[in-house]
Amino acid sequence: LEPDHAATFYSRAFAYMSAGNYGSAIEDLDQALRLDPNFRDAWFQRANLHRAKGELHKAIEDHTQALRCEPTFRLSLRARAECLEIVGRP
Repeated sequence: LEPDHAATFYSRAFAYMSAGNYGSAIEDLDQALRLDPNFRDAWFQRANLHRAKGELHKAIEDHTQALRCEPTFRLSLRARAECLEIVGRP
């Protein structure tokens, strides 16, 4: 594991997600984002994990961060809107 490469933590997080180990996946995504705060896909995947855990406000925050990295990122635009609708915010 290369401790200074965000992509390394992102890749391992994906393996954890596939195994259903959301806690470890979130930890690795946290580390990836510490190393590269503009890592759009890491924000997006962490948002998806938060949503899967029922943590919709955290999911909204992470989708918002992904959109700060790329304002036209359709996957986060759609997913953020869905989360906002579920929590009752337009």
